[in-house]
Amino acid sequence: MKNIFLYSLIITLFNTNCGGSDDTEIYLPQSMGTQGVIEVVLNQTLWEGRLGEIVRDRLSPMIEYYPNEEYLFDLQHSTKKGFQLSSKKQRFIVQFIINPNASIEPDINYSSDVWASDQSLVRIIGNNQQEIYDVFIANAQDIQDHFMKLDLERMEIKLKLDQNYLAKKKLKEKHNLSLTVPSEMELSINNESFAAMQQLRLVSTKEKSAGDVQQFVMVYHYPYTDKSQLTKESLLAVRDSVVKKYFKGKGEDSYMITAPDSLVPSF
Repeated sequence: MKNIFLYSLIITLFNTNCGGSDDTEIYLPQSMGTQGVIEVVLNQTLWEGRLGEIVRDRLSPMIEYYPNEEYLFDLQHSTKKGFQLSSKKQRFIVQFIINPNASIEPDINYSSDVWASDQSLVRIIGNNQQEIYDVFIANAQDIQDHFMKLDLERMEIKLKLDQNYLAKKKLKEKHNLSLTVPSEMELSINNESFAAMQQLRLVSTKEKSAGDVQQFVMVYHYPYTDKSQLTKESLLAVRDSVVKKYFKGKGEDSYMITAPDSLVPSF
């Protein structure tokens, strides 16, 4: 009986240590990178030239209507030589590959978990600069949508794991509305026709002191009568009447309003 057990143990160890390339696929490190970051692997000259400009413009356009300059993604650049271990762990990667082999057809392919788990890699392949340019231009919007979808899915998972269940329950009871908000966002107002979830931006996390910026999710409802209520002017008028009632300013008789189009366009 001892001999049978010893034989089985030796076989088990042998299989574990000689697993080959499959072990790499199983034991991948966790991907790195914060929300909205894309690693772009491209020749330095091309990155500084017209192709790099197009990549930045198509993958990370400036977001309209923001009061401050804000871009859709943050792009990090690496050359082929600089694309080493830490860069290969990034969660989102777009890799441009120029292969002069005539048998290689211009193409784009999407891969997952190549060098790290929870990773998405987009490879753009061509024989020369013009071919990778053409492939990128033809697929730029799909690439942007691909990473945006993955980022939103990641945010949704994170939010569901750390949500305010009490606020969600109260909103359902009072307004028949299911809404998921972060755990640090509190239900500060909740009556028959209006609810507000509030989150303070802290100046000091250690001291828990509130800053000048407050974030709110507001919910309000009122009876529908006709289509004229759905014009931008009507919607803004109702919103201004709501915030006038619930959001007072520091000065006497001051209150919040929607910024005029001359300052920040609304859409």
